[in-house]
Amino acid sequence: MKKTLMAAGMLCAASLAVSGIFAAEINPLEATEWELTSFEGKALTGATVKFGTGKVFGSFCNNLSTTYSLSGDQILAGPMATTLMYCNTPLMDAESKFDLSNAKYQLMTGNQLELTTASGSKYLWSKKTTHTVGMANPASVNCEKNGGKHEIVKDKNGNESGVCTLSDGTKCDEWAYYRGECPAKATTQEQKIHKILDDHFAKHADKFPTAKEKTAVIEMLKTTFTNLMKEVNATLKAQYQEMVTILGTYKVK
Repeated sequence: MKKTLMAAGMLCAASLAVSGIFAAEINPLEATEWELTSFEGKALTGATVKFGTGKVFGSFCNNLSTTYSLSGDQILAGPMATTLMYCNTPLMDAESKFDLSNAKYQLMTGNQLELTTASGSKYLWSKKTTHTVGMANPASVNCEKNGGKHEIVKDKNGNESGVCTLSDGTKCDEWAYYRGECPAKATTQEQKIHKILDDHFAKHADKFPTAKEKTAVIEMLKTTFTNLMKEVNATLKAQYQEMVTILGTYKVK
């Protein structure tokens, strides 16, 4: 009888352990996409965030991406990779505070998601369903309205994104085109990024006193974007490739 009870106890403990393992692996955010509805309690649209398997992609003024995992109601995220564009102040402000490191998430009724950063910034998102990717999407409508062809493309992980193909064959992320950021003149983009680097090195001259330190930073950035190209969709890959090219044209002073 004693052996039977012991065996039953071990079986129960094993079942609980296995259940705990499977519960820990459940990620309620995986394979979901959300559209921003408000920031800091004020209505704001034009941004999206998409959670994949260990990767999260965001689109504000810029396209963002990072790795992530969940621990309870907390998001543990790695360093954020981003393109370097500018747009209207409210969306840019929301983007600048979008730090998922140690952020908290809460799934709410009505297919809503609340993200609160460690610094207290609050973002409210509405779940993006399959049909919203179609022509009801204002970015898609804008593409067709201006003579472009809208299509949904998938990366190697099955993540979908909208692309607008213009009459001259240029392919743009649909939201970047909607915001008037694409197609961008390479020279203008190059000048912007070079200026950002110049300003950064000037501001932190004590940390980068010689060309050697500055060159090391440029090479590190090129390596980072090159590695990220292996993990992202076709649209982001093209943008990251452009970043690598532009970084290669920067003349260290």
